[in-house]
Amino acid sequence: MSKTWLIVDNSNLIYRAAYANSSLTTSKGKFSGHIFGSVASLLAVLRNELKGLEVEIIFCYDGKDSKSFRRTILPEYKANREVRDLNPIPEATEVLKLWPGLQIVQEDKEGDDAMAYAVKMLKGQSCVIFTGDKDLWQLLQYPNCRVLSPNLKRFVEPADIYDAYHLQNASERIPLAKALFGDASDGIRGVERLIKKQVEPILNSEGVLTPEDFYNKLGTEQPDFISDKMWQKLLDCKEKVFKNYLVILPQLEFQKSSITKVGKESLSLLKQKLVEFECFSLIGQVDLL
Repeated sequence: MSKTWLIVDNSNLIYRAAYANSSLTTSKGKFSGHIFGSVASLLAVLRNELKGLEVEIIFCYDGKDSKSFRRTILPEYKANREVRDLNPIPEATEVLKLWPGLQIVQEDKEGDDAMAYAVKMLKGQSCVIFTGDKDLWQLLQYPNCRVLSPNLKRFVEPADIYDAYHLQNASERIPLAKALFGDASDGIRGVERLIKKQVEPILNSEGVLTPEDFYNKLGTEQPDFISDKMWQKLLDCKEKVFKNYLVILPQLEFQKSSITKVGKESLSLLKQKLVEFECFSLIGQVDLL
């Protein structure tokens, strides 16, 4: 049986787990929802969507200085993220780093970059991307990849890409679409009030992959399907769209030292952590890994 790689978006996994289990604590009042939710989610995927497959997991983390490169281009990049009273990442990461598999983290790269790099590294091997981040839907451009969305509770389909970006089964164009439409959660401002349907014919034109392709296709004469106001906005925002695109593209320059392999001998330590956080119901499932 050929191996399937489960590539995990750690930040997304941990924050979602912390939010969904925000009231869960140990008998001494220590918060444990981030630990329980993260481990339970992964076990559920192995038990359900990937049942019967030989699976190895790749965990992808944000580096300590992961936003620096993008902020040289766009200073406001992710500057609007709320400061939380409790950061669930460090404790949950300490636990997940005991799970057998590969760990990818590089100081100057984000988890999204690590996930794209993992797909590149696998060279066509079957992989499942586990994330609620729509940005990573662009990895569906590779035939060996599927994206399992915990938000949708299923694998992402072409109709989902159309609903989000008005792209007709063209996931490789998601960075371009996001550069135009923006992403408030990342502090990326696109063309203000751009109506997706107005630029849909150009976005889906043959050969249009980059901002340069888009503006070349847009041409110098206003198309009938774009309003006067929007036409002017698109022209005025050209430089912004190019910058956004550079920020959105995955950064794939990783060092070999960024990859660590964890063996099954760490399972005993993983179970100890689950005991520490009183996640007793998960221990028997971990024994089956």
